[in-house]
Amino acid sequence: MTAVVESKLKLALAVMNDGFKKYENIENSSNTVTEWLNTDEAAGISASGDFYLPVMYNLEGFPKEEMLSKIHWWIMRNKGMCQNVMNRAKIAGAKKVVVIAGANHRKYMQDIFKNMPNVNIRNINEFN
Repeated sequence: MTAVVESKLKLALAVMNDGFKKYENIENSSNTVTEWLNTDEAAGISASGDFYLPVMYNLEGFPKEEMLSKIHWWIMRNKGMCQNVMNRAKIAGAKKVVVIAGANHRKYMQDIFKNMPNVNIRNINEFN
């Protein structure tokens, strides 16, 4: 590994570690942890643990194709979950549906639902 690659990797890992420290601090000390978990910042920190940071994908020796494949199948899983919600809502004749998803699914599912016809997305943080 070259010194430049090593330096970039150390920086990226430091960013990830700082994010997880913030995540842990908020979980342990905040009265608004649910609201924070429903932010893009929390989604990015959470996803970095499974999918790493985008800057790492161009580093020498990083298994980019394998990680892109992993992301592809993660998105397919979330699409299936969203389609399942839609199918069940249709069968039940539901006009409104509340979906509770884990922190690492929230952003993906919101983005997928936003592109589905006749779906109006409201994040918990939009309610008073």
